[in-house]
Amino acid sequence: MHQDEVYNFNFWPAFSDLMLTILLVIISILFIYITKSLTHYHKLDEIEQTQWKIIEELKSEFNLPNDKVSKDTTSCVFRIGDNDSFFIDLSPDAQRFSFGGQILFKFAQDTLSVQGKSILWKIGEVIRKNQEKIEEIQIQGHTDTTNKTNITYEGFDFNLDLGAKRAMRVYMYMINESGFNPDEMFISATTYGKHVPTDRRKAEVKTWNRDSTNRANESKEKRDLNRRIELVLKFPSK
Repeated sequence: MHQDEVYNFNFWPAFSDLMLTILLVIISILFIYITKSLTHYHKLDEIEQTQWKIIEELKSEFNLPNDKVSKDTTSCVFRIGDNDSFFIDLSPDAQRFSFGGQILFKFAQDTLSVQGKSILWKIGEVIRKNQEKIEEIQIQGHTDTTNKTNITYEGFDFNLDLGAKRAMRVYMYMINESGFNPDEMFISATTYGKHVPTDRRKAEVKTWNRDSTNRANESKEKRDLNRRIELVLKFPSK
């Protein structure tokens, strides 16, 4: 190669082609990212619409006037009697029903009350209408720190046992009476006993110990809220 041919070598076309390739790659990555983000936001919007649709259908099922249902952007309270209410909390991938006090069970008992069965029947009817939108149903048994038994053998935890029995009562009612088939959708029952009071769910601090649990049960009002069944509807967010 002659010396003048070396000095006349045009580097710019190769460099511009490289820059164009990089630009196209960046544009492609941005397009994929934006498309996935829009799909995700659309899915979250669809979940939120389903959650509020369930709330409106429950309002109709319970035949409640507007003043018996309190709502904000992430929660709802259903007042179904003079002293009975249940709560619904909304999050991007779940809808949590909380039945506290004696709304489903009498104190320290694990047999569903007549009112409890009526409530679960109405809720089951609404959930079944929206079943194709729901990925999983979780039934969680929670209690306060009260121990209403004389059983003291090592390893026995009255509240853990009570939470398990209550969760299973609700589970069996949903299967046998409401018609949910665990072979067709995920449905489970578990117990937390006294270990997840309502204060712990909303606690901003990560550390929690026995003293924290005792403080969360120091008043009758707190204990009434802690004695609860939580029915959690999980929605597919992807």
